[in-house]
Amino acid sequence: MNINSISVFNILIIVGILVIAYKSLPVIIKLLKKKKIQNLYRKARVHDVDKMDGIEFEYYLEALFSKLKYKPTVTKASHDYGADLILKNENKKIVVQAKRSNGKIGIKAVQEIYAAQRYHNADEAWLVTNSFYTKSAIELGNACSIIMKDRNTLSKWIIKINPDFSNSKSCPKCRNELVVRTGKNGQFLGCSNYPNCKYTKNI
Repeated sequence: MNINSISVFNILIIVGILVIAYKSLPVIIKLLKKKKIQNLYRKARVHDVDKMDGIEFEYYLEALFSKLKYKPTVTKASHDYGADLILKNENKKIVVQAKRSNGKIGIKAVQEIYAAQRYHNADEAWLVTNSFYTKSAIELGNACSIIMKDRNTLSKWIIKINPDFSNSKSCPKCRNELVVRTGKNGQFLGCSNYPNCKYTKNI
């Protein structure tokens, strides 16, 4: 084997390694992002969830449900059929659609998780959001036996795995956490459930 053939062989090896690294990059990024969310969940409060994107919220819920003694799995985004997570608890299988939103969740989410329950042959179907649901979504959800977890339930779960959070100041109107905000006249306490709740208090 001459020097030129050795050089070509080395180049092919390097190219192969680069191709493998390139194809593995999305998986590595996804795993790092997942690990970051799981490390942050212990100190995350509801207003921190409000800053997450949809994918981060799914991995946050995976970590949260794991702490709540479920066996959660985040589904593949391209083949979830309406279910973002699948939970297993004893002999029960639960499909979950995670809706991180700044507004109320409508009937489309109910329709999707209802279909997902049948596709995955699940015992229960849950909708979980950091927000609330429209009246029509609640009516359809009740008719379809969908279990709808809203911001208040999410707050209770967070306090359950972080008991120290129960000592935080809560909004007298909706019982969500009060957070420090900054306005034109300086800092004040505002409800983390804003804009659904507009309670404020001077510091």
